[in-house]
Amino acid sequence: MWAAGSRCRCRLARRLARRYVPSTTEQIHRPPPVSTAREPVERRITSSVSTFSVMREENFALVDKTAQLERIISSHQKVMLCRPPKFGKTLTVTTLASLFRGHKHLFDGTASPDHRPLNIAETAWDWHAETHNVLHFDMAGIARRTGFRANLIDVMGRLGRHMGLGDTVNAASVKGATRDLIEGAARLSPSGKVVVLIDEVDAPVGSALRPLSDAERKVALASNQRVLSDFLEAIDAQESLIRFQFYTGVGSVPMSGNVQDLTFDDFAGSLAGYTIQEVHENFQKARYALQHRLKIADELDQHIIDWYGGYAWGDVPEARRLLNPFAVNQLLVRQDFGPHWSSAVGSHMWVYDALRGCDIPDIFEGRIPLQSNAMSPWNLQAQGRGDVNDIRNLLLRLGLLTVKEVELDPKSLMRIGTLGVPNLDVHDYSVRPLIDALYLPSAD
Repeated sequence: MWAAGSRCRCRLARRLARRYVPSTTEQIHRPPPVSTAREPVERRITSSVSTFSVMREENFALVDKTAQLERIISSHQKVMLCRPPKFGKTLTVTTLASLFRGHKHLFDGTASPDHRPLNIAETAWDWHAETHNVLHFDMAGIARRTGFRANLIDVMGRLGRHMGLGDTVNAASVKGATRDLIEGAARLSPSGKVVVLIDEVDAPVGSALRPLSDAERKVALASNQRVLSDFLEAIDAQESLIRFQFYTGVGSVPMSGNVQDLTFDDFAGSLAGYTIQEVHENFQKARYALQHRLKIADELDQHIIDWYGGYAWGDVPEARRLLNPFAVNQLLVRQDFGPHWSSAVGSHMWVYDALRGCDIPDIFEGRIPLQSNAMSPWNLQAQGRGDVNDIRNLLLRLGLLTVKEVELDPKSLMRIGTLGVPNLDVHDYSVRPLIDALYLPSAD
């Protein structure tokens, strides 16, 4: 039994390895081992700060995505974007918060002598007309503690008091509090409208439930779904008072109204994450230091791509595939290759039950329709099981899989994505432990 499982696991590892090795290489380039006992080489790169205003005021290095944001704002009023954990979602949301609050000095280069203007400063953005009261919710923080409903109402009350509404926000219900907050904030807003930004909207029905037992999780999931549904419905009811809505998450949640889901949209593909060109343009000093430290020249870019790249959610040329921004920042600060993303997000062993009994090579190498309205992957967390495409969707949203190729189905005319493991960090330190757990013989 042990020998058969071991042979199967080895064959699978070889098959998966072929899925993420770039086509231009014969095998993965593994950098030589280096010591981690070294001070960061460039203080102005950070992976611990994700708030736009802090990054600009403290002069941290920042990859400019504001031109893309301006085009999205001009085209849509309600947007959803799903990306894996630690992939720049919070920075995107806080950039929008500063933009709509009218903090022009953070964008036009006047906040600091060392600042360069960001791209949106060169557009026709109307700073006067586009200044609004902003309602920003970090749902991961709100749902982290017990009592999601009470926490959400408390946060809305504090937002209202901060904006000068006193204690007029209804504390009796989620719908009442949401209505009072939006109406009051719009009344005090320079434009008469508000902007609603919700980061990690799926956290109350996803990541916040993982520490619970199976029985506790089912009860909390049902309760949190009702609260979240009431909250989102109440926001939709105030649509006439809302200038723009932006939602992020690892997985999607049911939403009414005309939401534009950009998760698989080619235009928004690089909104979060770095291209290798952006690494060259924005982190030149740290990149050169790493190159010098490892005593490699032309191979460095390929090492970075092999370890942290390969991400796409649509039909993207090889040169435009994304690097995980958190992992790249860690690499450049620590001057060391390693499992930076996998170490930060922690174990994915909670998906073990969903994978049991599946054809693992088929799961990790399959094809799925690229549907923005696919079933929320968090349903698997409550059910423990799902069909093959549900599981692939879960792994794709978590960042354990990515879209390698896109084809158009000749019958349905739907886009079909061929999936694969994106890189070494994911394969060796997130996927392989799952495979080992599934194939190693039981202790029983």
